[in-house]
Amino acid sequence: MRRPPTEVQEWLKSGSFLEYQDYKIFYKDSGNKNSEPIVFLHGYPTCSWDYVYLWEKFADYRRITLDFLGFGFSSKPRDHEYSIKEQTELLLRLLRLLKIKKIKIVAHDYAVSVAQELLARELNSELDITLQSVVFLNGGLIPGAHRPRLIQTLLNSAIGPVLVQLMSKFSFQKSFSRVFGPETKPNLAEIDSLWYLLNYPGRSRNSDKMLHYMQERVQNKDRWVGALTATKIPLKLIDGIEDPVSGGHLVDAYEKIVPNADTIRLPGIGHYPQIEAFDDVARIILSWRRGGYA
Repeated sequence: MRRPPTEVQEWLKSGSFLEYQDYKIFYKDSGNKNSEPIVFLHGYPTCSWDYVYLWEKFADYRRITLDFLGFGFSSKPRDHEYSIKEQTELLLRLLRLLKIKKIKIVAHDYAVSVAQELLARELNSELDITLQSVVFLNGGLIPGAHRPRLIQTLLNSAIGPVLVQLMSKFSFQKSFSRVFGPETKPNLAEIDSLWYLLNYPGRSRNSDKMLHYMQERVQNKDRWVGALTATKIPLKLIDGIEDPVSGGHLVDAYEKIVPNADTIRLPGIGHYPQIEAFDDVARIILSWRRGGYA
C-alpha cells in the first residue's frame, strides 16, 4: 500500500504563507536555492499535497509549490469571485517574492489552465519571467475533450452550495476513487489526508465555488488552446489514460492540434498519475530534463 512519506501536518509545518489582500496563500520552497527551480501546480479539488510522493524524487532541484486561493491550507473565502487569471497573478507574485526569474512547470488538472495562461502571456511578451518548459499531467487542455463528472456538474449548478455541505468522507471517497485507475485507487491514508485538506480549517468547503475554471476554459479557448499550438517552449503531456475526465481521449485531441506533440500514455493509470504512478512520472520527467528538453 502507498503510504504518504510526509503527513499533512508536516507538509504544513515545512511551508510558509504569502499575504494576498486579506488572505493567506500557503507555499513551499524546498531544496538548494542555487539549483534549478521546478514549480509544481495542483489540480481541483485538492492542493499541493498531491505532489507529496514526487517531492523527494526531485531533491536535486529547488522545488516550489503553492495552494491556490480557495484550496488546501490557503484561505477559502466563499464570497470571492475566483478566476484562473487571478491564480496566475498569485503564482507570479510568489515567484517575485522568491526572486525567481526562470521556471520549469509541472501542472495538473486545474493548473494546466494556469500554465496555458502563462504560455499565452509569453507569446504576447507579457511575462516578466522566463518560462523554460511545461509538463502537463491529466487536465482539460482542450475544452471539447474535457468530460466533467456528474458531481462536478451538480456542484456547478444552483444546488452546488447545498450539495457541498452535505458531502461526507464516504461520498467523497466514492466519487474521488472513480477517476483513478482500476488497480490504483486511493487508500484510506490518502483519503483521510485529502478529506482533511478539503475541509481545512474546519468544514471550510467551497468546491462548488472553484468550478469557475470550466466556463473560463470555454471563454478563453482561442487564447489557451492557441498558446499550445503556437508556443516554442518545450511541452510534454503525461497522461493516465484510464481517467474518465481527461484520459486517453484528451491525448488523442492534443496530438491532433499540437505540432510534434510529445506525449506519454500511462496504461492502467487514472486522473492522478503523480499519486498513482509517481515513480514512473518522476523517471519520465527527469529523463526528459536530462535529454536537454527541459
